[in-house]
Amino acid sequence: MDPQIAAITRQAAARFVEAGAIVEETHPDFRETQECFHILRAFDFAVSKAALLRNHRDLLKPEVIWNIEEGLKLTVEQIERAETQRLTMAARAVEFFKKYDLLLSPEP
Repeated sequence: MDPQIAAITRQAAARFVEAGAIVEETHPDFRETQECFHILRAFDFAVSKAALLRNHRDLLKPEVIWNIEEGLKLTVEQIERAETQRLTMAARAVEFFKKYDLLLSPEP
């Protein structure tokens, strides 16, 4: 992380403390995000764009072709795992925000 962005985030947290808020350094548990995202993105591309690949492959960007083909290779087990991960992370987020009212993050 850029040191300047980290400093701005720390300053923002300090302002919340000055305003009387309780500030804790923590985060929701989203450890499966990367794997889940890649599988569900590929699945979405396959479901929504497979016909384009079949009928207009020559008009598609290589990245789109790659995503569609990745989605077409997925197994039911991979999709099931990613959906389970998505639901688990959503449940963790709900629990996180039962305790915390605001998430201050330097990430976009």
